[in-house]
Parts: sequence; structure tokens; C-alpha cells
Amino acid sequence: MKNSPPRGSFPGSNPPRSPSDGRLDPETYLKALLDNVLAGVFLVTPNRGIRDVNRRGLFLFGYEAEELVGQSTRLLYPDEKEFLQVQNLYAKASGDTPTSLEDVPFVRKNGERIWADLSASRVRVGEEDLFVVTVLDVTERHHLQDEKQLALDERNTLIMALPDGVWLKDGNGAWRIVNPAGLALFGLSGRTDWIGKTERELARMNPPLAAAHLGCLTTDEEAWVRGSSTDATEPVVAPDGAIHLIESRKIPLFNEDGSRKSLVVIGRDVTERIRSEEVLRRYRHIFENAKEGILLMDESRKIVDVNPAFTATTGYTRDEAIGRNPNMLHSGRQDLRFYESMWASIDRDGFWEGEIWNRRKSGEAYCEWLGVTAIKKEERISGYIGIFSDITKRKEAEDRIVHMAFHDALTGLPNRRAFRERIGEVLERRSREPDLRFAVGILDLDGFKEVNDRMGHSAGDELLVLVSLRIKESLRSTGTLSRLGGDEFGLLLVGPDLEDVTFDRIVSALSEPFEIGGERVEISGSLGVTFSPPDRGDVDPLLSHADLALYRVKTREGNGWTPFQEEMEEALENRHRIKNELVRALSEKELVLHYQPQVDMVSGAVTGVEALVRWNHPKRGLLFPESFINVAEKSDLISSLGRSVMEEALAQQERWKTGGLDLRVSVNIGARHFLSDNFLADLDAALSRHCRKGICPVTLEIEVTETEALKDLSKAQKIIKRCLETGIVVSLDDFGTGQASLTSLQRLSVGEIKIDKGFVGKIQDSDKDRAIVSSLVVVGRMMGIDVVAEGIETEADGLLLIGMGCRVAQGYAIAKPMPAEAVPAWIADWTPFDSWKRGATPGDPARGISGEGRK
Repeated sequence: MKNSPPRGSFPGSNPPRSPSDGRLDPETYLKALLDNVLAGVFLVTPNRGIRDVNRRGLFLFGYEAEELVGQSTRLLYPDEKEFLQVQNLYAKASGDTPTSLEDVPFVRKNGERIWADLSASRVRVGEEDLFVVTVLDVTERHHLQDEKQLALDERNTLIMALPDGVWLKDGNGAWRIVNPAGLALFGLSGRTDWIGKTERELARMNPPLAAAHLGCLTTDEEAWVRGSSTDATEPVVAPDGAIHLIESRKIPLFNEDGSRKSLVVIGRDVTERIRSEEVLRRYRHIFENAKEGILLMDESRKIVDVNPAFTATTGYTRDEAIGRNPNMLHSGRQDLRFYESMWASIDRDGFWEGEIWNRRKSGEAYCEWLGVTAIKKEERISGYIGIFSDITKRKEAEDRIVHMAFHDALTGLPNRRAFRERIGEVLERRSREPDLRFAVGILDLDGFKEVNDRMGHSAGDELLVLVSLRIKESLRSTGTLSRLGGDEFGLLLVGPDLEDVTFDRIVSALSEPFEIGGERVEISGSLGVTFSPPDRGDVDPLLSHADLALYRVKTREGNGWTPFQEEMEEALENRHRIKNELVRALSEKELVLHYQPQVDMVSGAVTGVEALVRWNHPKRGLLFPESFINVAEKSDLISSLGRSVMEEALAQQERWKTGGLDLRVSVNIGARHFLSDNFLADLDAALSRHCRKGICPVTLEIEVTETEALKDLSKAQKIIKRCLETGIVVSLDDFGTGQASLTSLQRLSVGEIKIDKGFVGKIQDSDKDRAIVSSLVVVGRMMGIDVVAEGIETEADGLLLIGMGCRVAQGYAIAKPMPAEAVPAWIADWTPFDSWKRGATPGDPARGISGEGRK
């Protein structure tokens, strides 16, 4: 640079000293001043060349003067962009007004970046226009600003990323900063028109949440007034109508003069949390108050919590249980394999429930119903929950019920159900052990009914208990005794020694007298036995065989035993055939009624007819009851037969009544039907269907045999009472063949007794039978019960009966049973023997003994 001042100095910076005073001239003074200022000062040409620079400028950029002077200022900028940006500074500085630029980046000689504030002024130096540029180092300030901005950016990023809503409001309540979560809570996501708006203004521009905005005014003011952090929970109604609860904290900030500066609000939607807390509270309440014991376990099956019911049941407190394995409750009644299987099911299926025996802290075993559920998190088991109920009392009750279901309450012996099951078990064992021998027996007591009727039910019960003890003693350890019902017992003997002596010993033991209430009582036993069949066999055939053998003993007057024989099977098959055909007969209406008149032998009046069932068999012709009635009586068919007979008898009465004939009809009802729970309902149903058509119930009479009625005297008494209330008279058929006492006869309240034809047919030849009939007639007279003699065969029989005081009778001497259509003609032609008319004793009643009043 020609004619330039020394490097590092401005023009005129080295003027000569004044000769007069020795002071520096102005240029020297100016140089000294510029070299000592804190800013770098550059003299720059219009084309951006450096003409001169002070010492601070050299220091600032790390150059020597000769390295800078004459160079372009581009050397001092990090890149072209900043260099060109500063050109605007020079353009503006070309005027008379100085210009400045802040925070301009530069680069030092060593490559280090610095930042400076620039100011430029145009000056005239001689004939040349130059620029005086000052460079003030603000690098430290720049770094502070960067750090401040970074902190601000980090803060903003954090605020914007927070899941909680954040609001910054100015002292007037206007929104200044709100993060996305805050905007979302007020339904303002994606909008920017909220900036600078107060809650009142926002209420107008955001109608769906106006109430929420206005509500904030109140809680905001509370925070300002309080002057410190304030918490609030505010309801916000969403546009869809759902109510959300916003939990907020409001922090007021004040200026130094105490005026309101800003309000920081942090809020979150706690609706789900509050709901979850409420659900947890409810679950905890259920947990604490549940009647069932509950234990929570972790994934290693250690107990982490138990409820009070657990403590009440097990005796272990919560502190004693937590951290322990539930196997502390094991009672030892279930083995290790049981628990291994249980936990395997839980881990495999996620659930197990069942009955389990545990032990209380006291050592007492108890039974519980336990359910265990695996708790899974991301398909992995994270714990278990067990819920149990103490069912010990229920279990004991169930055991009692099961015992009652399988045992006789009186004797404690297994009952019929248990007897059948035990036979089934033996048969199953036989399938595995073909050589196994066993015997099934059915035993019935001979004479028990008489003892029961004479001495009462208490005595009968005591006798049954004594009998069971005596039979068990006779069996010793070789068999099982069951009570099948009433005075019937079942025997099951298993083993190689099934000798006759065992059965002989049982029958013989029962023949020995018993002592009941200080009285000597004698009975005997009839026993039917069947031995293990060659094939596997079934329960029902075995019992049938034993029953057939028992029947054979009974027909031989009892007091003994007999084994089943094949010929008995034929009788059984015949019974099955008859039963099956009888089912068809009832369905096909093959059963018909014939009617045998009952008459007053003296006056000739027809007092009624007895309906007698016949089977009009399609192949065998007309069959009498003897060929099928026993089969029906031993099955449920007897009830169907009884209903059919009652229906037909009432229908026939209706037909006769329509024809002008009003007759009393007696129908025979089997004892099994009569003593069943359905009989009265069947009778009421039949009467209700025909009474509406004008049939009066008192024209119907029910006949039941004496022997069968006495099997259950108490029940028979109740049924007869109900019949009397309905207007139905009950007649005791075959009277004299049973063991009815005067007491039992009086208790039954029957209206009529029919003397069995077995006695009536022998009164001509047997003094004994004649005396029996005469006694029965006297009994009827004494008790006011009508007496009918059945089965009179001859004129002489009738005359003898009339002489005894019995005028009403039926039998072949009067008429054979006949179809219904023949009855009217027979009645029209009927007339008694003359001897019968003359045989009447003056004053004798027309209807048996008790008088002529009954119709």
C-alpha cells in the first residue's frame, strides 16, 4: 500500500510533536485513543479492503497488521453468506447515518468462531471515502443467548411433549402458551385462534366447552387471591356429552410491584384414574367383605394378600400368611399327585375348581370348595387368585343325606338302592374274576304284620331292629345285609363257602322267639336265594330270580328257604309276556267290564252290581282276572288298570242312567294303586269328568281287599276318610282272610265288608266255616257295617245266610257276571227263591245288617 501510514496505524497517526509545547498533535492523540478502545476499529475501502486496523482488532482476530492490511474483509467471515449479509451494512452506511448490525459471526485466524456487533460510518480521508467499522466482541453474550435459547427450547419441547395440559396465562388471564394436551382437553387441537384470548372470550368462540372456560375464571381468581399454588378438580363436558374431570394446579406469578404477571396452570384428565380408583375401592370393599376366603399369590405361588374371611376360616392372620406357600394349609387327605394335577390344570387351562380338604391353624381339618384362576399379563402368568368357601357343614349334611339315601333310617342297614349298587359292584368284580362265587337272597318275615297291627308300630320297629341284628349275627362276616323296605331284607354273600348251612342258620335264627316290651313274640322268615349265574349277569334278573324263589317259599307257607330254579324263570318270562300284552290291551281297549248283581235275597231288590274286569284277548279269548291281575298288581300297570276300570264303570252308569236305570256300581281297586299317592287324584279326575253329566258320586263304591288294605293301615285310613268326604263308600273285600282286628276295622271306617267266598262256599259242610261267617255277620252288626256275602252257589247257602242275619249277597246262585247290555233285562226278570222270601225274620233290614238307608 503506497504512501500509507505505518502498519497498525491510521493516517496521521504519527504526526510530529509540536515544537512549542511538546504535546502530541491531534493525529497522534487519535491513534493512541483508537488503539486503547475495547472494540476493534477497521478502516475499510468501498470495495471492502482493509486499509488499517487498531490493536484491539488485531488481537480480536489473532492477526498481525501486515497479515490484514490490504486484505479483503472476506477473510474475517466464516462463509460467503455472512460476508454478503454485511454488504447491506455498508450500503446503508453510505449515507450520513451510521448503521449497525448485531451478533455477526466471524472467524479468527485459528478458525475459532466469534460473534460481534458491527457499526459502520462513512468518513472522508483526504480525497478518499472510507468506512470506519467498529467490531465489538459479543461472543460471551452470544453463548449466553444460545444457552438461554437452548434452555427455552428444551423447556418448550418438554412442555409440548407433556401428557398433562399446560397453560401460561398473562396477568389479565389471556392464553399465551398452551401445549397440545391442554388444547385437546378443551377441544382446540389444531387451532391457533386461541392465542391472546381470555377464558370469557374463549367461551364465546368455543360454545361446546363454554361452561368449562367460565368455570376456570372462578378457580383462576381463587389462585390469584390466595397468592400461592392452588389445586382444583373441575368438570369438563366434552362435545359428546361425556363428563371429564380435570385435576389442575394453578401457580400465580407476580411482578416486583405486586401486580399480576402470569398464571401457570398444569392440568390432567383424571376421569379414568378416578374411575379406576373407584373400581379399586369397590374391589377392595368386595375383597375385604366377601364371605368367601380370598388369597392372592404371585407367580411363584407365594401369598401376597388375604382377606378377613381367609383369616376367619383358616385361623392364619394376614401377616402370618403373606410370603408363605398355600401348601401350609394341606391336610394330608390328598396326595402329592392331586396337587400336581391341580396346578398343571391351572397353568394349562387358566382355571381349576373342586373340593379340597385343608387344615386350619388349630389343626382341625375342614372341607372347602376352591377355585383358582391364573392371572396373565402379556400371555405370561403373573399371579394367581384363589377363592374358597368352607363347605364342611354342607359336606357333613351331604354325607348324612347320602347315608340316608343309601341306608335305612330305622336299622342303619344299607337300603334297596345301596343293595343294588353292591350287587353291581360284585358283578363288575366277577368280570375280572370269573371264578368268583356269590349269592343274592331276598328274605321276607312271616307274621310280622300281625305283630305290627296288634302291638303297634313302635313294637314293629323294635322287632325289625332285633331281626336285623339276629340276621347279621347269623351271617357273621360272610355277607352283607340290607333292608329293602317294610319287613323285606336283602342278602349278598360273596366267597367260596356259600353252603346251605348259612341259609339254614338264618331261617332257624328267625324262628327263635323275640322279646318285645316284655312280651314273647314269634315270627319266621321266608328266603329266596339265587346263586352267581354262569354269565356276567345283571342286577335286575338276579333280584327277580331271588324274588321268584321267595315266592315259591311263600306258597309253601313260608318258614324256610329255597334256591332259584330254571322252571321259575319260565314263570317269570310268562309274567313279562303278560305284562307286555297287558300294556297293549290297555291301549287297544281290550279290557271290558262284566257286572255281577248284588241283591237282597228276601225282598229281591237289586242293591247294586260289582264291576269285574275281563280281558278280551285277540288270540286267547275272554280271560278272567286270575290270568293277569297278579302281573298288573306287581307293576305300575295296576294304576292304569284301576283308572281304566273307574272310567268305564262311571261311563256305564251314565249310559244306564240315561236309560232310566240307577245302579250302584262297585269297582275293585288293587292295593298298590289304592295306597299310592296318585289314587285320590285319579278318583277325583274320574268323578269330575262324569259328575258334570249328572252321575252322583254316592252311586260308586270302591272295593279293596282286607289283606292289602292292612299293609299300611295309617295310609289306608287317610284315603278312606277322603273317600267318605267325597261321598264314596269303601268296601273291604275278601273279609275274613286277613288278620284285621276289631280295632283296625274300626280305624278304617269302611262302609261295607264282603265275606270271602272261601268261607261262604263251605257253610253247608263245615261247622268251623259256618261259625266264622256267623261271627263276621255279628261283627258287622256290632260295628254298624253293611255285610255282603259273596260266592253263594246254592239256594241252601242263601237260606242259611238269611238265617244268620245276612240278606245281601252275590254269586252264581243269583247270577253270573254279565255284559253291561244284559243287566237291564236280567233285572227285569229277576226274582228270588220262594224259600228266601219266607226265610226273612220279621224286622230284618233290607240291606244287610246296618239297615236299608244306603243307596
